[in-house]
Amino acid sequence: MALTQLLGQPRVNALFGRALASGRVHHAYLLAGPPGSGKTLAARLLAQALNCESPAAVDVSWRGAFVTDPCGTCLSCRRIDDSPKKHAHPLVMWVDTEAQMVADGLFAADGDRVPAKMIGVRLLRELVLPRLSLRAVGGRRKVAILRDVDFGDAAQNALLKTLEEPPPDTTFLLLSSSPDALKLTIRSRCVRVVFRPLAQSEVAERVARQAGTSPEESRLRAALSSGNLGAALALDAKALQKRRDTVLAFDAVEDTDVLGWLNLAEALGEKDKALTALEHWETWLHDVLLCAAGGSPATHVDLEGAAQARARRLGPVEAMRRLERLQRARQAIEGNGQARLQLEAAFLSLAGVEPLSLGEG
Repeated sequence: MALTQLLGQPRVNALFGRALASGRVHHAYLLAGPPGSGKTLAARLLAQALNCESPAAVDVSWRGAFVTDPCGTCLSCRRIDDSPKKHAHPLVMWVDTEAQMVADGLFAADGDRVPAKMIGVRLLRELVLPRLSLRAVGGRRKVAILRDVDFGDAAQNALLKTLEEPPPDTTFLLLSSSPDALKLTIRSRCVRVVFRPLAQSEVAERVARQAGTSPEESRLRAALSSGNLGAALALDAKALQKRRDTVLAFDAVEDTDVLGWLNLAEALGEKDKALTALEHWETWLHDVLLCAAGGSPATHVDLEGAAQARARRLGPVEAMRRLERLQRARQAIEGNGQARLQLEAAFLSLAGVEPLSLGEG
């Protein structure tokens, strides 16, 4: 797959295309953008382009240039894969959290210490930086791809020292959906490459092509994933139906049916279930708000009739009140509040039953 064909990112295509064609590849790039916008795919394609062994790559290498369309079939390209089980290129390293690297058998645990759920300084100093200091053999350029995960402060300081004096023939690719969380000194030493959110039409088109789904299902997957191509491709018929059932179960409870609300809270009283359901219900009420304003659903596009009917019954003010109440419940659960109790309190509020204040009763 050609790097210049990266979905929906013409500026990224142009920037990397110029760098590869001229041979002036920077030692560090910060790939910044929302999840699912193509950062991981771009990193893999760039790493392949920098080490491709196709006849075209050999032909341009004499002038120090790289191909903009890695063949994907030579041994070098096939070895560069973002899956730990498939990746086997000696010059390209995918760096994940310490916990994930230990789980994948790529890094040794530190005694009884629980592996960190971030890129820690020990991981950089003991595994990543020593490998990058070695001479490039079996390829043209070493590439370190640091996935879209958190960095510890000590790890950022260690990385900064390396970026200030980078090893020869080495490129760092930092993937981040929260680039401003990185130290300014790190950001200033990287070329920032901005990935824009993908349009739903682009995601729907790619889903239809790769998954072979109907135009209606492809559009639904794109809407539910908010432009995240990976999430859209991961959705299947079972997940789509479960989401539909969850939304309709919420919409079916009558406003004053206290027992119905309590039963729903009991059925979804586990934390993970509650958070997933709340995510669906919040986007559902947002769709209702759009319908109340004269628009159409943005997320649950297959339930437009139900959303329009609910909008007529609730109106925008009540729909907004319910949305805000569910948002508070989700925030409380994320803050370790008991899921069932938070759902019950939210649902009773929707039913018009509010708890007494300390000064009442």
